Amino acid sequence: MALALEGVDIWVKLVELRINYCVPPYVGLRLPTAYDVVRYPPEGSVMIFTDMYQHSFRLPFHPWAQMMLAKLRYASGQYNPNFWLLLHGVYIAWWLAGLGEPTFEQFMYLYSISKQQGTFGWVQANCRKAKERVAGIIKGSTKVAVDYTDAEMQQRVRESRAKKAEKGGAQRVTGKRPRDG
Repeated sequence: MALALEGVDIWVKLVELRINYCVPPYVGLRLPTAYDVVRYPPEGSVMIFTDMYQHSFRLPFHPWAQMMLAKLRYASGQYNPNFWLLLHGVYIAWWLAGLGEPTFEQFMYLYSISKQQGTFGWVQANCRKAKERVAGIIKGSTKVAVDYTDAEMQQRVRESRAKKAEKGGAQRVTGKRPRDG
């Protein structure tokens, strides 16, 4: 009898979630089981915290957000809450400025995505420093703002090595030793 009531309670909870947060009928819902691990959702599933719904998260995602998430290649439940604020903030800022939707490249010019330290499986968006936005050193990486031709890349590498050599020479002239390890 207890099992039957548990099944009814789960069904009621899912119906409440669907109604309270306007989840469309074509989006499947299920509550996690004792065997589910948050950072490893079952194939074809995405983990979403109910707290996310309480803070205005809604399904389905806006088509622009779907495109961004597909290119970033992380599940929606892996982003920390500030990521969602930032993602929507960029979209709104572009819209208010009359610039249309920001491209993936424009977003990546401003922010880098990295795994959050100390929390396995979570990722965060980090604001790029001005010199990172200008430098664009690793071609083809999502951490890079600008794609350069191979000739431009080789020129930048040569310039970077020359600057390092100059700094190294200045250390020897002043008598400073490089730090250990």
